[in-house]
Amino acid sequence: MALFVALCPVLPLWAQPTTPDAGTPAQSPASTRTDIQKDLATLIDASQAADARKRASSALARVTQPEHITLIAQSILFSEPADWASAQLLLSELALVPSISKAWLEPLMQALTQSSTTPEQQVAIIQSLSSMRTRGAVRLLIDQLSEPVDPTIRSTSHAALVRLTGVRHVVPDYQAWNTWFAVSDHLPELQWQQLLITNLATEADESARLVRALREDLIQTSRALYRQTEPDQRSSLLASMLLSNHLVLRDLGYELIYRELSAAQRPGEQVAATATQLLTHKSARERIRAARLIHRLAPPDASEPLAIALRNEKNAEAAAAQLAAIARWPDAIPLDTSLNWLSTETLAQDPASQAVLELFKAGRLDQPPDQTRVLEALRKKPVASLTPAAATLLITLGTLEDRQACQILLKSADRQLKIAAALALSHDQSFTLALLDAADQDALLIVAAAASVARFAPTSDNYLFLQSLALAAEPVATSALDVVIAALPPSQKVIVASHQDTPVDQQLRVLESLNALDFSTLSPTERASSVLGLHQLAELHLQQSDPEKALLTLSALNEVASETHNELRCVALVMLERFDEAQKAACDTNAWFRALELQSDQARKTAIALKIDQLFKASLNEAQQAIVALYIKQDPPAPQVDDRKGS
Repeated sequence: MALFVALCPVLPLWAQPTTPDAGTPAQSPASTRTDIQKDLATLIDASQAADARKRASSALARVTQPEHITLIAQSILFSEPADWASAQLLLSELALVPSISKAWLEPLMQALTQSSTTPEQQVAIIQSLSSMRTRGAVRLLIDQLSEPVDPTIRSTSHAALVRLTGVRHVVPDYQAWNTWFAVSDHLPELQWQQLLITNLATEADESARLVRALREDLIQTSRALYRQTEPDQRSSLLASMLLSNHLVLRDLGYELIYRELSAAQRPGEQVAATATQLLTHKSARERIRAARLIHRLAPPDASEPLAIALRNEKNAEAAAAQLAAIARWPDAIPLDTSLNWLSTETLAQDPASQAVLELFKAGRLDQPPDQTRVLEALRKKPVASLTPAAATLLITLGTLEDRQACQILLKSADRQLKIAAALALSHDQSFTLALLDAADQDALLIVAAAASVARFAPTSDNYLFLQSLALAAEPVATSALDVVIAALPPSQKVIVASHQDTPVDQQLRVLESLNALDFSTLSPTERASSVLGLHQLAELHLQQSDPEKALLTLSALNEVASETHNELRCVALVMLERFDEAQKAACDTNAWFRALELQSDQARKTAIALKIDQLFKASLNEAQQAIVALYIKQDPPAPQVDDRKGS
């Protein structure tokens, strides 16, 4: 039994094709936007035949155009409401493609890291990343090995890395993979692709041998576990177990189903259909177990049977399981029934709060009488005992007095409750300072504090405070800070960028946001601040030896005539060896020598030094001549005796 569980998540990855396409991933016959929209419609439509949906998902997985991939990701991975069944079909096909477009990296990374993604969904996303033959995918997969990490996520990430790279000798450990990748990460792209080809060719032979051995072991173990049942009959057997009159067989059926689920295998549709049938079982225990299984399987046709069962349910524990299961289908949630259970002090109250929150998000809790019922039920509970969903409802629908009472949740030991309360409070200006104080005590609240600052108090002081918090460098926090950056007036952005505690990368992020401004809408003061900020941005690009970006930044200020602007432009032109333009701009020797200092490319340094020697040789002082000689590999001139000193 243990061997069965261990082998299941590994075999699907090893069984995939392992040789990448050296160039752009192979594409199915010309995919127009119309074709893609037709395939999306087929995939999303649960009433379509399974073969048709599989063909559609296979075609979508082979699309290479970035704009089309963005459309697919928004329609499937980030649909509202979430459609995990369709997403799973697409992710399964992505995991089968030998080499998918690198344009998939950003949407897959976003789906993998968002808080609503379940471990089961993370496994599917990680498996799809194994088809992306890029170093960005390798970095993301290695990150999944960092502690703390779920064992299933660890094994799946390691298997994905093995399939992607063809490297089997590295152990499933973050540090080990990081050490291996530190060498490969610096290879030119051609050498990286050659390394993949060599590794995967070797791995293909080894995988073929391993797959044969694992298949034999898995078949033997499965036969023993399922009492010699053939693979195509296992779902029928499991369904019959769930319907058995004998408790021991029903228990075994659920045990085997959950073992399949834990091994990243999905039982056939017969199992979900049987679970739906059991929602009306005379035993509350069976109704509970059926609802929990539906919650896990999420069959697309279960919402209506769940709604009917919930309306008729009298047992609180069974209602709790049904409410938890139906919360994923807000349009099917019975409003009145959910409010009734929310008003009871039973096991169903907390799941009811989540269901009611989903109703609110779906716009189905817009009637004042319904909102009053929610508030009356939640006000009866001690604030400290609220769930994240209940706290969100009370803060969002309640009065200022309710929100003030919930402010104590910002110090809760329950991480999810604390974050939910903070996010809900971020919509009320009265709590901006409280959220900043709370984030100072617990940086987990930086996202909520940043949201409040962006809405109500976008100042440089508040931004710099948030930037100083421990988690400010985390991806989620960085996105939150970007929202604050967008809200800052230009003058405040310049203050932030000029502050000594602002890292260079953050200075760039802040100042680059000035490029999106419409100068015609700004006041003279803010316009002047924007010019100053863009000059600072150009200076940063020059210091990072990126004169092209500096010139691009300065091009937005072509109408600005100033000594600073001209000097920055001169330095950039010289660094790029655009010497004729630099001469036409009447760049003085200081700009030429600054370009020589900032240029990091030695060949270009030599070229700049030779040009300085050609243009300004007669006017250079001794120190300048020595600098020029150093870069053109000439001996510095001997010091000249100034006869005037002795006269």
